[in-house]
Amino acid sequence: MSKLQDLKVRLDSIPAKESHKNLVSKLMHYGILTAAAAETLTTCVEARQYAGQVFAGEDFQKTLDHTRRTISTAGRLRKKLAEKIGAIEGSDTQFSTISEAAKSASAALTDRWNALLSKKILEFENIAKAAKDVNLKGSRSLEQTLLRLRGQATTPPKSSDSAQLIQQDLESLVDSVRTLGLEGPAGRFLVAAATGRGRARDLLNPEVEAFIERYNLWDSLNIHLG
Repeated sequence: MSKLQDLKVRLDSIPAKESHKNLVSKLMHYGILTAAAAETLTTCVEARQYAGQVFAGEDFQKTLDHTRRTISTAGRLRKKLAEKIGAIEGSDTQFSTISEAAKSASAALTDRWNALLSKKILEFENIAKAAKDVNLKGSRSLEQTLLRLRGQATTPPKSSDSAQLIQQDLESLVDSVRTLGLEGPAGRFLVAAATGRGRARDLLNPEVEAFIERYNLWDSLNIHLG
């Protein structure tokens, strides 16, 4: 017999039976709600850890804020009910806050994950298009990696292994650009830009500028002054 069922038996055996039936009903209702919130939050906290494994140094502040709100509200409510179980009658708002804050934490994580991964994908999409258009060696591998990553953008990783695979795909994007077979000033510049070593002064080269204009690569470049 579960603790909740045992509590029901005890309450049914004392005076004001009908009143206590209502109390047990509320306990059961909020017990289910709280269990769901706890599961949502546990999954979210784990997924945030895995997302941080992929995007080390990036913040997930909104997720953290909602997580803290869920935990602090649950803590206050637990103390309140420990002092007087009948206080559950006026605790609807707090139970609702716990449920909604847990859902908000999960939603914030999904939004942040999608934004971070989509940004990385976008940086390489035009490069992949340019490579495919001129049938460069390695363009197929780059395209397949991007396709896999797009499939991961809507849901944060659920395990360390999944996070590691995504990490490997992100790292392979740069490796794929290196093996595209790009030649000449434009090719060398594109490889350098993809690895964070592109120089602004190289943009003065007409061949580089023409290549960037042709494939609309301006938003995909990572360059520095020098």
